[in-house]
Amino acid sequence: MSRWQRYPAAVFLIMTFLTSCSIGEAFQEGYQAGFHFARGERYYKTGDDSQAENEFKVALQAADKCKAWTIKSRCLVRLGQLCVKQGKNAEADSDFKSAIELFDRNAESPYVKKNLHELKNFWAMALHGRADILQKLPNRGTEAQELEAKAKTLESN
Repeated sequence: MSRWQRYPAAVFLIMTFLTSCSIGEAFQEGYQAGFHFARGERYYKTGDDSQAENEFKVALQAADKCKAWTIKSRCLVRLGQLCVKQGKNAEADSDFKSAIELFDRNAESPYVKKNLHELKNFWAMALHGRADILQKLPNRGTEAQELEAKAKTLESN
């Protein structure tokens, strides 16, 4: 019998210590992502677009590190909206597309089913934003109509 088999509690404590560093970092990054997103929302609602953009970018980086897809998708929607205001349609389209992919990929998760009413607005904003951009492009009208229909279905549920 090896030493590790004789002392399972010691193995458990060592493994807990080794993994606690990454768990703690992930928790802290999640907290930071939420904090910066909330600050970005405040700046966005008061009209300070440059500060809002900075906060959303910081929140996006923190959300990437801890895999907080809900915060990441919300940041992408807001960054897309800010890009539309600035006339950066290609960048806005990329942000909206990434947010839609995140929402679609996680649509069946228990978290979404439990909190759909909170996420529904951001999901619909991403769909409407991308549809508006696609309507301005030639030969993309049908795709824009499909996105609008999906947004209306989402809003009606």
